[in-house]
Amino acid sequence: MPYLPASYAAAARAAGNVMSTDLAQTFGAESVGALVGVTEIDHNEYTQNAGLDDAKIGTLRTYANLVGFYLTNVWLASGVGSDFEFWQHGRIMDEACKTVSARHSELISSNVVCKADGTGSLGEFAALAVEKKVQRSLDAVIGSALRGIGPTTVDGSTGHVSDQKYQVDRTNNVLATKTLIAVVSIVPRGYLKQLQTTLSYKLAV
Repeated sequence: MPYLPASYAAAARAAGNVMSTDLAQTFGAESVGALVGVTEIDHNEYTQNAGLDDAKIGTLRTYANLVGFYLTNVWLASGVGSDFEFWQHGRIMDEACKTVSARHSELISSNVVCKADGTGSLGEFAALAVEKKVQRSLDAVIGSALRGIGPTTVDGSTGHVSDQKYQVDRTNNVLATKTLIAVVSIVPRGYLKQLQTTLSYKLAV
């Protein structure tokens, strides 16, 4: 059987999992863990660490306590310090962008009530109406683990992210700019990449 690039395994893993799944997850569901059908790998980043993972290059590996072959990490080509590290970060952000864009498209040329205080900014109930419309869609597509709403993750828990919020700018002069300005803030789920513990003998625990 011919060798195939590790990206093929990553793409297949992504196709079989929801957006919040870390494709390198080793355990917890049938759709993650050891790569199905992989019987041999050309480079093992665990036994032949060449610094490829540190350079954000996707590789395959084994684990001392697990059977089979695994994805080391599935990186995005982001800069140092970027919030867009792994594929799931990109997939979630893509869905957020599509969702907000769809709702915003429905608001084009609609009228909104503005304050009569000389600022030209949105009235509070107008801002809340827009927020409710978009937030409802984000909750349905991406969800929130902290608020217990939305679709389920690979392990069956609720919400693809820890939390997210859509908020309309209430200071913008809509009468002058004819523009609605909004911000979407997303707190992602954490993904465990290293585990550290201390073992010792004690007189009491």
